[in-house]
Amino acid sequence: MTSSIPSRHSTKRKHRISLPSPMLLLLCLSSIIEGQALLFSLPPSKSTPPSTRLHASSSSSSSSDSEKNKNLSAAAKARREEDQRRLSRRNENIPGKTSALPTAKDFAIDPSATEQQWLSQASSLELQIARHTDEGMNYFKNLQMEEADTSFRKVYTLKPTAYVWQAGIVQFYLCQLEKAQQTFGENAARYESKFGEPATEERIWRDACALKIYSGMKRGEDK
Repeated sequence: MTSSIPSRHSTKRKHRISLPSPMLLLLCLSSIIEGQALLFSLPPSKSTPPSTRLHASSSSSSSSDSEKNKNLSAAAKARREEDQRRLSRRNENIPGKTSALPTAKDFAIDPSATEQQWLSQASSLELQIARHTDEGMNYFKNLQMEEADTSFRKVYTLKPTAYVWQAGIVQFYLCQLEKAQQTFGENAARYESKFGEPATEERIWRDACALKIYSGMKRGEDK
């Protein structure tokens, strides 16, 4: 009795897998993509309260901030903290409240103590200049123009580059117009070179001297 042994070709035909057509693959792929799009478009689950989601997002942001702070230098951290303090106090209208550090202390404002400190370390020449300047200012306030002019001339003898523009006013009222014009011009140049701002009062007084000189010359010509 002979048994029939299946041939190799018939075995292959029994185990052959039929592949789907390309059209069927495209349909399956499109259905998968539509299902994912529908999944992402759905609203968040009601079982997760908004506070929990907000807490999760804030915790993640705080953790990222802490990671950033690790890589910041001390100066950058101080600047960031200062910016945060300013932002927190932007809408506050509390008199006297500043963004200064809690441990910071203000320097005491005491003009007399500052003056005494300067006098203790000033040279003898500086003390003479200060004394004559104070004398001239006191005479000027009391409208003693001649005495004030004498004191201011002593100042300029000791220090020709002194900034005492009030000396020009004294010279103006003593009818020393050319000297007053020169005094105001020199003091204006000193002020502007030191502070970088226009010396408004000095220049106004200098122009007044020039106009008064010009008007006097015109009256002389008319006569």
